[in-house]
Amino acid sequence: MFKQLTKREQLILQGTAGIVFFGLVFHILLNPLAQKYSVLDKKIAVTKAKLEKNQQLIAQKDFFQNVLSKLGQGTLESEPLKDPIVGMLSELEKLAKDSGVSLTDIRPKAAREGVSSRELVVDMRTEGGVKDYLKFMFNIENSTSLFSIKKIQLNSKSNGDVLEGSFSIARE
Repeated sequence: MFKQLTKREQLILQGTAGIVFFGLVFHILLNPLAQKYSVLDKKIAVTKAKLEKNQQLIAQKDFFQNVLSKLGQGTLESEPLKDPIVGMLSELEKLAKDSGVSLTDIRPKAAREGVSSRELVVDMRTEGGVKDYLKFMFNIENSTSLFSIKKIQLNSKSNGDVLEGSFSIARE
């Protein structure tokens, strides 16, 4: 039957058969391999991203160890306080001094016993500027002693720039 076809028809038939053959080879062999490589490429990209993140953390390791050693030295240099409220009061005084807020009155309240721990509460009255109060509140909330501001009241004094503040600060 192939010999009955003209040369042109034989050429077209061979070309069509070749295209069908290459199409089948592509869909049966090459396409699954390409999909496998695509999945592997995605896994490699995810692994590279994780590796870069881990390298950044390793680069910051010295910084964090330095900060932790400074924190550890600060607690080791001062003699251990028997009363935790004294440590809390001195820490709040230091935070107020560092931020430029002046303390006018500071009084500890009775400690409240919780289910798992006891909560220490301090009431304090202060004076300072708006920027000083912002810095003071930021320092309290980001303190290593885990303070939290329970209540705050700010009033302006008659001379304008100075504010009077009343805080209730807690630590568990």
